Amino acid sequence: MDNALEATVNVGGVKAGDNFAKGKDFEELFRAMLAPVLPPTITQPSAKLRNTSGNRTIYGYDETIGTQNFTVDFNRGTISSGGNTAGAATGYNIGGVVSVGNSAALDIDALMGTNTTFSVSASVNYGEGDQPKNSDGSNYGSPKPAGSVNASPAITFEKRRYIYATKDNDGVLKRLDIQTHSSSPVQVLLAHPYPASAQVALPVAATKIEWLNTLNNQWEDCTSGFVQSTTSLDGITYQVYTDKRTASAGARDLKFYF
Repeated sequence: MDNALEATVNVGGVKAGDNFAKGKDFEELFRAMLAPVLPPTITQPSAKLRNTSGNRTIYGYDETIGTQNFTVDFNRGTISSGGNTAGAATGYNIGGVVSVGNSAALDIDALMGTNTTFSVSASVNYGEGDQPKNSDGSNYGSPKPAGSVNASPAITFEKRRYIYATKDNDGVLKRLDIQTHSSSPVQVLLAHPYPASAQVALPVAATKIEWLNTLNNQWEDCTSGFVQSTTSLDGITYQVYTDKRTASAGARDLKFYF
């Protein structure tokens, strides 16, 4: 071309504002319009954590969760020009267990200890990925360096303080005595049916709740100190009594009257 050229409209791969210097041949111009160099499409690596022992994550306070088996599915990501964004997995960390394999068995009760929740998280280490290529075969940037990716989602196990009601000798539930075993604001869940041999049809709400005042050793009415609601877990409807306390206090003995 005898003169420099600045494109004023978009034509094929040429965009308005693109400049072609004086001396460039028309082949370059036509290639830019008809066969522009395109970058590859790249998807990033990802990982998914699965509990292969089942989907249950909520347990009663006195239940044993036991050993749960976990697997991480690693997706290396893809490059449209060919190859994978990330290299092969070089190691896995599942709930603190480091392994070259993508599975681990964890004793949730041991890991939870005296807490009421424990979250299992995982990550994958991987090697350097493949070299991305432009549509003309030239290199696009550099390969993704070795690194790691967190698996999702984290799986949280929880032990709730289920209170299972049983009948009095005359077959009528009159009162339920419990201790909350907690120095923090508590949530008490009353369930029906459990076990099947001792099913009790709990009324909509307790008629009165009392707590033991350890200073004078007297039982005192604390009904107004709880908010009553219901929730459904594992197909069982629970009455939920949530302590209104906003600060930690000593564990307290409670009586629920029906």
